[in-house]
Amino acid sequence: MEFSGGGNNEISHQQGSEPQARSPQPVAQVSDESLLDKVVAKFYVEFFKVATDGTSVGDNANSTNHAVLKVDFGENLGNYKGARISMDINFEASSTGSDGGEPSYKPGELILKPVSYISVSNRSARTCETTIKQGVRLGEIMECISSQGLNDFSFVTINDRYYGCRDFMKGLINPGIIWSFPNTPELPKGIVSVFETLGMRFSDKAYSACPVDKGRFHSYTRIENSEQLPYLGSEKAAQIQSMVHAALSEPR
Repeated sequence: MEFSGGGNNEISHQQGSEPQARSPQPVAQVSDESLLDKVVAKFYVEFFKVATDGTSVGDNANSTNHAVLKVDFGENLGNYKGARISMDINFEASSTGSDGGEPSYKPGELILKPVSYISVSNRSARTCETTIKQGVRLGEIMECISSQGLNDFSFVTINDRYYGCRDFMKGLINPGIIWSFPNTPELPKGIVSVFETLGMRFSDKAYSACPVDKGRFHSYTRIENSEQLPYLGSEKAAQIQSMVHAALSEPR
């Protein structure tokens, strides 16, 4: 795991160079221990307006998102009000596979980055708050990731692009949506679970259905439940496709 701190950037170094919406301000240095000890008050899944490789999504509903986790602290840690947890591409690592027609995989890197804002990130095309157990500390979430082996993950390479960040999310979140932002366009009728939103793509003004691409867990056994997980070819992915189609077919 990489600990990234000492700055006011909303996006880590692997997410491109879009100008920040908030003015820079002094940020105190924090230790891993003090950060991991923070109690988490709110928990979000966010779909960034950049793809996994940092390219811009724009207004194209068929573009990919980079899905990340975001938490708000119960109390500030200096200037920090929360943190972001993401599985990013390790560009310095070599890809594996691709022999005998098998897909190629690019190793990921677990990033924990403190942030100096609460609630929605300014690069999020869609943010969903989900439930979290009261009193949970950030360190417990990180321990859940490492103890299950979720941190040992590689992205699948498809047409020279990397996919799998939504697959990584599966073992980390509770399904119930408390609220979703922005309000327009509303989520399709019947989409009530964060697991279901992971089977979609989002831009500023639109959305589309998109089954979850499977990365590769090296130490974790993926649980494939067609009733819940919208992997390609699953019953759930087909249901989401139908609900999205119905929503987009409604008169505007």
